[in-house]
Amino acid sequence: DHPGQNLAEFTTAGLQCWLDGLTGADGKPLSALSRRNFAVVVGGLFEFHRRRGVLPDNPAKDLERETVKRSEEIEFWTPQETGGLLAAVSREALPALVLAMFAGLRSAEVCRITWRDVNLEAGHVVISGTEAKTGSRRLAPLPNNAQAWLRPLAESPEVRIFDGDQSRFARAVSEACRNTSTRRIANGARHSAITYKVALTGDVARVALESGNSPSIVHQHYRGLATDADAKEFFALRPEGGR
Repeated sequence: DHPGQNLAEFTTAGLQCWLDGLTGADGKPLSALSRRNFAVVVGGLFEFHRRRGVLPDNPAKDLERETVKRSEEIEFWTPQETGGLLAAVSREALPALVLAMFAGLRSAEVCRITWRDVNLEAGHVVISGTEAKTGSRRLAPLPNNAQAWLRPLAESPEVRIFDGDQSRFARAVSEACRNTSTRRIANGARHSAITYKVALTGDVARVALESGNSPSIVHQHYRGLATDADAKEFFALRPEGGR
């Protein structure tokens, strides 16, 4: 956003203005949590250079620290909405959406991995430490319906699951939402996967491990949101017509 600007030229006021103006792929302002996360990362950048004598001060140290409300209930798609989105999304984005929807992968993860990481025979996806948000390697199980969606789409091992970044993937999902008159939910696919996995298995610790999350977060935000019947319907969604 600031090509050619030297780090020493940034001020607290300028950084705060930039932070306040950040928007997501849908053009809407970022959430308080996202802005706070950006502030932490930018603060680390400037502090790194201050400690090494490159900068006399850290202009990010006085950025506003917003209070983040964590009481909002997680939103997720119904099985009917999910089926419509899978049928409407572009073929290019379908494998990524399937992995996010049924394996609980993050958008950043599905944009980094290749088909080599998807083991359809063993029924899991390998998320390496370099690809995971947490920096820890994990295996994300592939439900039978996810395998059914992915088999006819599989490509050479070196081919990326989605040839684009998170913004491009978000736009593809948004287009599918518009075409099906489905509500747009930020991180809706991952939220749906975790919500229905908890409802189906009742095993918070296992779901947390498989999704690269903490048990406390899964228990606090995802438990008790969906019924066992809805979860079974969700994981029974399969492609029609051989798609």
